[in-house]
Amino acid sequence: SSGINAEYGDQDRLQFTWHGKPGTYMYVEASSPRKPGDKATISSPRVPMSGSRCELEFWYHMLGDGVGMLLVNMEENINYYPTTRNLLTLTGNQGDKWQQAKLPIGFREDFRFTIIATVGNSYEGDIALDDIKMVNCKPSESESPGECTFDKGMCGFVDDTNFDDFDWLRNSGGTPSYWTGPTRDHTRGNNTGY
Repeated sequence: SSGINAEYGDQDRLQFTWHGKPGTYMYVEASSPRKPGDKATISSPRVPMSGSRCELEFWYHMLGDGVGMLLVNMEENINYYPTTRNLLTLTGNQGDKWQQAKLPIGFREDFRFTIIATVGNSYEGDIALDDIKMVNCKPSESESPGECTFDKGMCGFVDDTNFDDFDWLRNSGGTPSYWTGPTRDHTRGNNTGY
């Protein structure tokens, strides 16, 4: 069967399971028809509340001479007076390795985060994401945010087609352009996963 199941696991992480193919990551392909400045946006599910020690963790891969920018923003008070604040901005080549980002969230109500990748000055600029987690976020008796390895689907994340120029892609193995993007996913550490 297909579908998403969610339950609390170790360290107050809401674990998502998608009954599908394991081993994926998300990436943006900077090759044609992309042009400098094009952006791809992916948004998390809405989170009603988080605990005071809440952190957003994920792994990213930004390889190539033409890498643009990776932004992580948090939108709060979604249903009333939305405000947006930047949590992370990375630009340019970050090396041929998966690197971890840990961003403090703290106590929040009614929020979501958005990850935006922009194309740099050439096709050598793929940006990839994997293993998105919100840890230590479970408030007492409230819903909590989740995690996504992209192994089995999108885990409630949405590719925001209204505010971007192209899409995040789910992939296994390497990206199609030589010397850009990862050669394997972070979760499994090999090219058989996604």
